[in-house]
Amino acid sequence: MTSVPPDQPTEPQQPPQPPEPPQPQDPPQPQYSAPQYVETQPQYAAQAPAPVGYSQPAAQYPQAYPPQYGYAAAAPRTNVLAIIALVLSLISVSIGGVITGHIALSQIKKTGEQGRGLALAGLIIGYIGSAGWVLFWVFLIVAPLIFAATMATTMGSLDYSGT
Repeated sequence: MTSVPPDQPTEPQQPPQPPEPPQPQDPPQPQYSAPQYVETQPQYAAQAPAPVGYSQPAAQYPQAYPPQYGYAAAAPRTNVLAIIALVLSLISVSIGGVITGHIALSQIKKTGEQGRGLALAGLIIGYIGSAGWVLFWVFLIVAPLIFAATMATTMGSLDYSGT
């Protein structure tokens, strides 16, 4: 019989295990990546069955845009009187455009609304239109009076006596 020295174990020795090779790690994710969208089917209320001879669509088209959450930012408001001033000035109601343009500028200064350019355009076009109307009426009324006065003086100076 063979005797086993006391400092050695009685079980057979296993050969030393080689170190495990390093496991492949996931490649680092880019800092900015394309968003991942999950296609979801819209939830509709129960639909009535299709009439005989008609069928439901075969496939649903994917959504063109991902669903949007929340509310869009509100656009700054445009002063309504500024719009009215411009419209009135453009349709030849010049005095109305001038009056509403001045009121709109005052409101815009107080409230900070948009539309200052519209109010100024309404004012400028309104003043030009008002000047045009004044010239029109002056020409329509004063020119015939001047013409009549000129004709009267010219006709009065003519001598029809024949001598």
